[in-house]
Amino acid sequence: MQSWLTGSLCSLTKLPDIRLALVLLVPLFINVANGAEGIVFPKTIAWSAYQTGTGGYSQAVAIGNILQRQYQTNLRVIPGRNDVSRLATLRAGRVHFSAGGSEAIYAQEGVLNFASRIWGPQPIRVLMSNYSDSCSYTLVTATDANIRSVADIKGKRVTFVQGAPSLNNAMAALLSYANLTWDDVTRVEVGGYNASADAVVNNRADVVGGACNSPPFLRIEASPRGLTFPELPHGDADA
Repeated sequence: MQSWLTGSLCSLTKLPDIRLALVLLVPLFINVANGAEGIVFPKTIAWSAYQTGTGGYSQAVAIGNILQRQYQTNLRVIPGRNDVSRLATLRAGRVHFSAGGSEAIYAQEGVLNFASRIWGPQPIRVLMSNYSDSCSYTLVTATDANIRSVADIKGKRVTFVQGAPSLNNAMAALLSYANLTWDDVTRVEVGGYNASADAVVNNRADVVGGACNSPPFLRIEASPRGLTFPELPHGDADA
């Protein structure tokens, strides 16, 4: 699928209310045209994003409102439950871009979930990248699990999102804060980001990872189990 988008699409990173990390991926065969008369967008642009009800999806909707108001262009957002599903729609040509995270690097290098013959290294490039002023990824636990520090996660039930190396590697990084690995916890496999929060609400898991302002975390907070952010002291020299 070729694109008629101008290079000024990168100016979307300047929107003041984008808070979570946003990475737009574009196939190598994309045709970027610069019009002398200014920015000219097509009638419809499509990109894949996180599931409905997540911060990533809300960002896409907000950007779509700007595109509609400023350029009379409709943004069609295709939700994907994990990294692989979002990039699969891009590879299949169903969308022009994919809004996601570090899976862009994994797919480009052909590693982790993308280390297979059906995937392998993908010809994608980062068009723009936006980083949150708040935490893009942190640990959230059910209050009744009595987890107050990362070390307390040892032996607890931690969600592992299938097809989402960006989330699972971020979880591994935070577990290492207390010298823990996936081998030190009980791995609870779930099918998507929303499902990981549901697993905590339904008492199938105790720990989930994500952006601290992620809407699914509100469901955990409102549940009988409650929500707690484990402490990550800046003064912990060992960590």
